[in-house]
Amino acid sequence: MTTPSRLCDVATMTPVAASGRGRDGDDASASASASASASASLRASSRALEDVRAWSRSVGVRVAPGVDVRCVDVVRGGDRGSHRGVFATQDVDAGAMVELITIPERAMIAVRRADADADGCGGSRDDAYAQDELALELLRHKTRGVRGEFHAYIESMPKSYNLLHSWSEEEMAALQDARATALARERKQDMERAYERVKTTVREILGDSVASEHDARAAYVWARDTVSSRAVSVPFHRAGALTPMGDMFNYAPHDPPVLLDVHGAPMFDAREDTTETERSRNGDDDAPIPGDGAYVDGVGFTFRSAAQPQGRRGVRAGEEIFVCYGEY
Repeated sequence: MTTPSRLCDVATMTPVAASGRGRDGDDASASASASASASASLRASSRALEDVRAWSRSVGVRVAPGVDVRCVDVVRGGDRGSHRGVFATQDVDAGAMVELITIPERAMIAVRRADADADGCGGSRDDAYAQDELALELLRHKTRGVRGEFHAYIESMPKSYNLLHSWSEEEMAALQDARATALARERKQDMERAYERVKTTVREILGDSVASEHDARAAYVWARDTVSSRAVSVPFHRAGALTPMGDMFNYAPHDPPVLLDVHGAPMFDAREDTTETERSRNGDDDAPIPGDGAYVDGVGFTFRSAAQPQGRRGVRAGEEIFVCYGEY
């Protein structure tokens, strides 16, 4: 999760510094340096995207005509960075559920029962153990380097994540909410417990590739963060699976519940096309609702657009296609 007000270099997922005036008034130099850094990051991200796009085609990932995965240069709030997403190159049919990207099971990083039993992770007794299993599987693929079958895909992933467990005490205090701070601390404890459960297996997987306990822990935290932020739901494992190209979709929520007056009594979670909703605040009252994804037995995982309700348009050519990761 990245801080909404900051852009990130998607090749490294590190914050891109905003240009500004230094103590000696060297704002022009700082601006030029930031611009050069952002351009280099965009080039690196674009190369990684080209590699994973070519690899994905070779393993059977299907991207529908009129759909493109891109890395674009964006500026927000004075900060410049790069942004990856899925874009329409032609109008998407508003009246149908259109298959956008389909990932066959053989192209997913996933855990099958034999793999989980070998790790001794408890046979997916709960979601935490299941995430251990998938994180270890990802780590195995990563350590194989260029010889690994998923090398191009793994290289396209963020190099680090900004999740609750990584927040400092100062950052947690900025939440200004005791419940949120308690949740952040709980997430830190969850990560420590997770590593303690599997650290022996982690060292066996990494072998001589890491020299210290700190590096081994960092490698596992990266894998666990990747799983918790990018996996999709599949029926054969509780932690889900990692889907190349499909995880390039960015998130958008469905419309929030609206309040209707029915004979003077309020009713929540009801929807009506003529009712004012959050869309009005964005100045685009007919904006399309986001798509979703689902596992289809014998096919794989398919991301698809939504059939739009009356009064809503489809995604237009040139626009980014969003999906809703789920209801929270």
